[in-house]
Amino acid sequence: MVSGGAWKGYERGSSGYRRILLALLCAGIATFAQLYSLQGVLPIMASDLRINAAQASLTVSTATLGLAVAVIPWSLVSDRFGRRRTMVAAVVSATVLGMTMSAMPTFESLVAMRFVEGMALGGIPSVAMAYLAEEVHPLHTAIAGGSYISGTTLGGLSGRIVAAPVGDFFGWRAGILMVSLLAAAAATVFIVLSPRQQGFTPEPLRITGQEGLVHRRPGRGTTLGADTRPASPGRREVDNPFSARPGCGVQGGKTPQRFPGGSVTIPVTVPQKESVVGIVSRLVRIRTDEMFYLRDINGSLV
Repeated sequence: MVSGGAWKGYERGSSGYRRILLALLCAGIATFAQLYSLQGVLPIMASDLRINAAQASLTVSTATLGLAVAVIPWSLVSDRFGRRRTMVAAVVSATVLGMTMSAMPTFESLVAMRFVEGMALGGIPSVAMAYLAEEVHPLHTAIAGGSYISGTTLGGLSGRIVAAPVGDFFGWRAGILMVSLLAAAAATVFIVLSPRQQGFTPEPLRITGQEGLVHRRPGRGTTLGADTRPASPGRREVDNPFSARPGCGVQGGKTPQRFPGGSVTIPVTVPQKESVVGIVSRLVRIRTDEMFYLRDINGSLV
């Protein structure tokens, strides 16, 4: 919906709204079906590869580790190139890797492939909610988010219940290949149904500068930190990680937070739009400044 020249997002009941709900449901299925597919065939795989239970479980934990490692890099990519484009690249690459995984000849190569597959899968959960927030009207974002969460649950369940019976009859490789085919079908539905983005604004990554992840603090060298401004003796201000930016339409507000020997005033309002990496980096900045203040007040860094 466009109002006054500004994109407000799809309203509940509109064609675009229904397409986003179904598309993200399928994205969740495609992601988590592949992530947990091996859980249903661990005993069969362990027997075939002649490994113990602890080693077999590494095929699940390494995929989860890969997903966790890739969340921030994928969010950087989405800030620059767009949410939908990033999710399409992630789900396609993960599906291709999942299909090739069944051909891995050794346990070591299987674990390595699972880690890479997990990194590819990280592009969906790291971007999906940002995509929703930008394309769905704010009044309906929470309800629409439930569709994606349902997809992740169905995906994790289907990955296990599809791979296990197929693996019993045809072997664990056939089981995970069948899950990959299921994920490919869900990924295709996601690509076809997900609407083109209308609410996305590219935000290039800045390493240095006032809005960068790292910038130079006067007299303190280069660090992750925000500019500080003394307000009164024993009282200081620190930048809020969710402080309003020009054009976000959010009013500022400050709440004092007590610390030993003084207090820190932190704005507490949340903007309507903020990049994933921007939020994380600003949270780090707040904690860094708190530590500097405590050092200044108490004479030691805690």
